[in-house]
Amino acid sequence: MKLKYDDVGAGTPVVLVHGLGGTGNVFGAQVAALSPSFRVVVPDIRGCGRSDKAPISIDALVADVVELIDGAGFESV
Repeated sequence: MKLKYDDVGAGTPVVLVHGLGGTGNVFGAQVAALSPSFRVVVPDIRGCGRSDKAPISIDALVADVVELIDGAGFESV
């Protein structure tokens, strides 16, 4: 599953993941504070915001975020 996400700043990557029913928009203040020093990646998890609608389970949500991190080439976040 390809998640829609924002990618702001440069440096050590930080991934912010919102709760069910939310979107990455909830992290506006955190992105503004962190992006001068970090690369901040904020996905909309499956079924939320701009990402595709798909069956939701904890395993699927975790797999999606791991796929995003691996696809970006991050060694750690």
